[in-house]
Amino acid sequence: MPWGAEAFAAAKSADLPIFLSIGYSTCHWCHVMERESFENRDTAAILNSRFISIKVDREERPDVDKVYMAAVQSMGIHGGWPLSVWLTPDLQPFYGGTYFPPCDNHGRPGFSSVLLRIAELWVSERDRLLERSRDLFDHLQTLSHSGCGASTVAGPETMPRAASHFLNDYDAVQGGFGQAPKFPRPSTLLFLLRYAQRHHDASASDAVIHTLDRMARGGICDQLGGGFSRYSVDDHWLVPHFEKMLYDNAQLLSAYAAAMRHIRFRHGETPESLTHFFTAVIQDTAEYILRDMTSPEGGFYSAEDADSEGREGAFYVWDPSQIRQALTAKEAEFATHLFGVTEQGNFSDHSFPGEQPASQSVLSLHRTPADAARGAGLDAEDTDALWRRVRSKLLTVRQSRERPLRDDKILVSWNGLMIAALADAGSLLRDTTLISAAVRAADFIWNHLRLSDGNLLHFWKDGPSTTRGLLDDYAFFAEGLLQLHRATLDGRWLERADQVAVAMLQNFSDPRGGAFYLSCLEADTPIRLKEDYDGAEPSGNAVAALALLQLSRLLDKPGYRDAAEEILAALTPRLERMPEAVPHLLCALDRHHAEPVRLSLAGPDNDPLFQELLASAHAAPLPDLCLLKAGGDHLGHSMSDTSPPSAQLCDSSGCYATVQRVFELDQLLAKIAPAP
Repeated sequence: MPWGAEAFAAAKSADLPIFLSIGYSTCHWCHVMERESFENRDTAAILNSRFISIKVDREERPDVDKVYMAAVQSMGIHGGWPLSVWLTPDLQPFYGGTYFPPCDNHGRPGFSSVLLRIAELWVSERDRLLERSRDLFDHLQTLSHSGCGASTVAGPETMPRAASHFLNDYDAVQGGFGQAPKFPRPSTLLFLLRYAQRHHDASASDAVIHTLDRMARGGICDQLGGGFSRYSVDDHWLVPHFEKMLYDNAQLLSAYAAAMRHIRFRHGETPESLTHFFTAVIQDTAEYILRDMTSPEGGFYSAEDADSEGREGAFYVWDPSQIRQALTAKEAEFATHLFGVTEQGNFSDHSFPGEQPASQSVLSLHRTPADAARGAGLDAEDTDALWRRVRSKLLTVRQSRERPLRDDKILVSWNGLMIAALADAGSLLRDTTLISAAVRAADFIWNHLRLSDGNLLHFWKDGPSTTRGLLDDYAFFAEGLLQLHRATLDGRWLERADQVAVAMLQNFSDPRGGAFYLSCLEADTPIRLKEDYDGAEPSGNAVAALALLQLSRLLDKPGYRDAAEEILAALTPRLERMPEAVPHLLCALDRHHAEPVRLSLAGPDNDPLFQELLASAHAAPLPDLCLLKAGGDHLGHSMSDTSPPSAQLCDSSGCYATVQRVFELDQLLAKIAPAP
């Protein structure tokens, strides 16, 4: 049954415990447990007779997922998906786990054995289960009151301590942080770039740039179709877990754009090869999103599965014979040198041990195209043209394969991240196609997933859902609207961001002060949690604080700054004790302590010089810069302006003289954004 009143009433009426399974459409082990247990008639008979079974998509109901994930982790069990939890009819958890094999195996109980034992205890020792559930629920309630305590915001000295922690975990050889499996961790990368700029620390920026370079050359990056997979199972980014998530690709677009700004300010246009490479990564990732992950209405789909043809990675891997069939002899030799394709292969599907096709390889940039061409005896050929031709041919062949399942939900939160990323990348590369895609998505959400009272719904799936929006929806969408305003200086985006922020404060503020709740007051979860941890996605509280601080400066509304400070103060204990868990919150803390800088641009929008001045502002590594159209109203709506294009930069000490040349604006921006 779906999560809701009907299922809860059925459990109370039948006096049965609830079995809750939480997963998502692109989760490999969710599919395995579905195949092994939920589709098994004997196991299904136990579930149907002894339990009320509820299935939840964690992306449709992340608030439900977070409550019961916290419960399982409180039991001392490592969290993950599928999440398997047993509840009382009052929704209080008493036992849980993740994936269970169908049968007892090597001392580990199988799913059927667990079901039968819990059903027996529900009859014979219910009081003990209920006592356990009350204890767990009391613990969860203490978590719901977190983020209420501190009265002062952490100081700027927090940032160097946090950066030191991250850099101590940095892999100087392969890039990234920690050991395998390796995750991209874009929030960490974005914080370190901020820290490098603010504290003139070249080692921090070097770590980020090296990590992004290594990732883009590895198999975690789809070398043919663009976009990034969820994580790498090894420590050198070669073999990914192949599912592709919208939120990863959005955040990585932002990270590569931020790194490019940093490289340009630090080195000018050199090293040209690196800026050229990062530009290609941004373009390929954005092309993947626009080609494969955009709905006809303009919203962005959620994810693509790792599996096809019943195997993980089948859509993506190649053996030497497939390369030779797709290409000419010389092209095939070039491709095998470039991608590191060998007869031995580098990939096996761990879910089917002993049943592997031979010689399968994940494609990575094993060499540079120039080195691969020389290895294939093609020194005189134009390697760029050769690379484009080989890639096009292989991609055409791959498109004929059975494609992984695409999760076509359109989530407001993840769309907010992608709107921000495309607006940011489009403004950096001066690519109006990317900005237009961000505009279409923002309009789609505004027109179809926003109610007449100003509140947001959570997602679209063949029509709008009835699920109320969560904090992440409001915060991420507000940030996307702010990035659209920055890219276009169109006041409607600033006005909309203001309206979303007002609704966010109404729905998620704690009357006792402090951090925001994840869910609104009308939520049907047993408790309302406050989220501060930056996992695969940044926390809603961190993004809310960032958006509120920027809105406060752009609109001169101190109430927004007060709300952001309440979030930061409430979460200061986490910032000081475990900064590694909250890198996006560190970005918000950095914005809080940053000196306000405002750049006003005057002149007609369609004047080439105005556009050049705007491009200069977009190229600077200043994520906190308040960028406005001169002569606008209090919400940034542009008035008629026929004056010559000019720019005026102001900081806390006053305003600099108005400039009318791009190189003069570049010099001013360099004063406030010195290179590490």
